Amino acid sequence: MKKPILVGGVVAALVVAGGVAWFVSTLDDQTEAKTDDVLSDFRAQAGPARQGQAGLPPQGVYQYRVKGREKIVRGITIERTLPDTAPMMLLHREGGYETKTLYSAEHTEEAVFALKPDGAYLTKAVTRISVGPVRNVVERDWKPQLLRIPTGAHAPWGGNHQTGTITMAVKATQRPAEDVTVGTQTVKANVYRFDQQATGEYTGTRVEQFWVDPKTHLVVRYTIDSSLKGPTDLDFEVDETLTSLEPRT
Repeated sequence: MKKPILVGGVVAALVVAGGVAWFVSTLDDQTEAKTDDVLSDFRAQAGPARQGQAGLPPQGVYQYRVKGREKIVRGITIERTLPDTAPMMLLHREGGYETKTLYSAEHTEEAVFALKPDGAYLTKAVTRISVGPVRNVVERDWKPQLLRIPTGAHAPWGGNHQTGTITMAVKATQRPAEDVTVGTQTVKANVYRFDQQATGEYTGTRVEQFWVDPKTHLVVRYTIDSSLKGPTDLDFEVDETLTSLEPRT
């Protein structure tokens, strides 16, 4: 796993140069990702859409309404509020699909899913975060793969999963179904909660919940409350809701 963002050395150098005040003032910048740009990327990368496979959501570009913040601590503390909207690109791939959510130009999250008879399994996740001129990519292969979105009712599941240098102890439960408003529609969504405890290079907790439309298999709402401490401390909180079940293609 690549190391998280290292801003301390950059800031120290700028102190010597006399530009630290300006530099620090830019670190909490968040640039809203443009849906049209994501749509162009989608059209360049998309292969033929597949139909009728259990657990496979339609490919295209979706948009979420977002309330969220992040706090990054490494020598200095950076606190940033996420933009109000985030586009998400969903691409069909052999054996499954992948997603890329652009919370901002400075923070994107990617996930790769393998489709199996009992649901969509998370196989890989990629986090890309920028702080000023410093950019970092953290890739995490999940071993064993984590059942993220079951295709039907599921008893509690979980166990220990290795994600790079971190061990995640996962306890997953299916909650009672809930109504979620998506644009002008109301979706009776299946709800899955993941309580996760991190140990290893990073320690802390992550609680994620997914509200999934059982007809389209889309995540219509998602929340995360994550606090991890390590070489760089990162707190990340998001509550996002899909604005339409119909993607742009």
